Amino acid sequence: MVDRRPLPEGKVKLVSGDGFVFIIDEDAARVSATLRGMLDSEGDFLETASRTIHLKEISARALERCCSYFYYKLEHISTPSRSIPQFEVAPELALELLMASNYLDM
Repeated sequence: MVDRRPLPEGKVKLVSGDGFVFIIDEDAARVSATLRGMLDSEGDFLETASRTIHLKEISARALERCCSYFYYKLEHISTPSRSIPQFEVAPELALELLMASNYLDM
């Protein structure tokens, strides 16, 4: 069943390749240059109008971690670099996360 309800103002819906949905703040999504480009595109693009982006190449477990990183990045944007806590990545997720972060340009 497809949820057709409009998104709240300032939110973006990310859909993983395995169908999981993540609704995040638009400011967080804009950490990714790829997502920012999709949201800012000129013209009649579905992603721009619906604020929904399908990421077929990214699994839910990797996308969930990417979304966590978006918020981590926003939280620490003005923190001096020596004070920023390490962003933990499980070794078994590292390669998949590297590929996802490369695609998302973050």
